[in-house]
Amino acid sequence: KYGRADAFLVPGAYPGLNKFIMDERLEVFHVCLHKIPALVYACSRDITKEDLALRLVKIYHHPAVSPLLQEIEIIGENFESVEATSNSEACKKLESDVDVSACITNEICADYYGLKKIQVLREGIAMPWVLFGVSRGGVKNSLTDNFDLPKS
Repeated sequence: KYGRADAFLVPGAYPGLNKFIMDERLEVFHVCLHKIPALVYACSRDITKEDLALRLVKIYHHPAVSPLLQEIEIIGENFESVEATSNSEACKKLESDVDVSACITNEICADYYGLKKIQVLREGIAMPWVLFGVSRGGVKNSLTDNFDLPKS
């Protein structure tokens, strides 16, 4: 966190965002909005919709998308919700799972891991991104210059 970089970018959905905001050694340099890829409910290519409805064991997902579990249309009744640290990790966990399982991930990850997309839960939504940095003299000006951000 300190000494490795002058700044870092954090998505607004990151569960630990408040820790960075409350850290007195850090400063928010800029906030912007950028659309993220669609969020999808996906499974391995060999799993059928009937499997998901009758034999679903686990759904892997990032904590930020937990509210989307309620919106899944084809879902079993007794599944385990398993949190992952990222969309990629949710896909990797699904990939190594031998049970009938699924994940909530973004469309890019689903395509990369060769998953079958069952349902689009959210089309690309605007995500706030927060640029944090360690205040060390002229760092803020050089960062905002490099990122072509509006001057405050």
